[in-house]
Amino acid sequence: MPQEAWSGFKPSVSHLRVFGSIAYAHVSDEKRPKLDDKSERYIFIGYDQSSKGYKLYNPSNGKIVISRDVEFDEESSWEWKIQNGDYNFNPFFDDEEEMMQRTTPPPTPPPQNPRVEEINKSGDIFFVCLYVDDLILTGNNPKMFEEFKKEMAREFEMTDIGLMSYYLGIEVRQMEDGIFISQEAYAKEILKRPDILFGVGLMSRYMEAPTTSHLKVAKRILWYIKGTLDYGIMYSSSQDFKLVGYCDSDWAGDKNDRKSTTGFVFYMGNSAFTWNSKKQPIVTLSTCEAEYVAATSCVCHAIWLRSLLMELHQTQDGHTKILVDNKSALVLAKNPVFHEGQSRLPSVSWGTLVDPRPSCIQSSALQMFLFRGEILIEIL
Repeated sequence: MPQEAWSGFKPSVSHLRVFGSIAYAHVSDEKRPKLDDKSERYIFIGYDQSSKGYKLYNPSNGKIVISRDVEFDEESSWEWKIQNGDYNFNPFFDDEEEMMQRTTPPPTPPPQNPRVEEINKSGDIFFVCLYVDDLILTGNNPKMFEEFKKEMAREFEMTDIGLMSYYLGIEVRQMEDGIFISQEAYAKEILKRPDILFGVGLMSRYMEAPTTSHLKVAKRILWYIKGTLDYGIMYSSSQDFKLVGYCDSDWAGDKNDRKSTTGFVFYMGNSAFTWNSKKQPIVTLSTCEAEYVAATSCVCHAIWLRSLLMELHQTQDGHTKILVDNKSALVLAKNPVFHEGQSRLPSVSWGTLVDPRPSCIQSSALQMFLFRGEILIEIL
């Protein structure tokens, strides 16, 4: 070969592949849902001249990609004569970090699932929650429960254990006036395991070098658990599906690193259904800054909850209220002029609250208000 004669080295041909063979291009984690396939099926059609990637073609949607992370099945090939289609292998590519794509105009979307349309028109709701090999069914039409269980039983070996009474450490009592959840059995189990005394709440920060004082605090936590074994949350029937969030923060509560703790809770109707308490990643210099960082975490969670409720056909119309008990934090969030002197705070915090995009604080989706009443629940 001319190159071998010129350089004295035999060129490698390990990158050469069979034209028309089946190829599987890797799909990065950020470009796919968690449970989707990690690769897509393509046809190898050549090499890219501007990179070391392979040129791949998807005949189902006319998409061309350039990718280096590819696995080939050269024993399988695309039957060009059998499969009819207008193949265009000379598209225009847009630059991307690792993959460049071109898509044909999107086809006409398929008609909506008739079963979904029927559900939407009739007002019936049916949700299936999956955790490993356990299924939880909930809805307002018992007939749909039976139909689903029969269909699943034909495909899989399943056991119907009736109404849920215990799941992932949570006891569930289903009554006529509502559903009561608690963790009495789980709390009793904790009291019988002294080896995890330092894995509870705040004490987990001192697991590496606990002292006698830490042991006393851990015992106090266990005393509280023992005295509140029958405590739980009551979920009653309601027609109010409005999402409301409350957020709060202490200031420099951690005596070691002087960091504050964020706490927030969300209600739908008169019931709390999600909450969080977490130490802030930065040291704040005032209660205003601490409350602002807490509001940032609360707003991020609210945006995610609105998206989740939309997928569950419980779209939130109008604003979602975020109630904050610090007037200075509200003024700071709503006036970008005050942000110039706060550059030491993480930019992601400021961006979340003042970004003018539809999902953020100054849009029609979220609004913050000053909360002057008593805190409904201790969230710190």
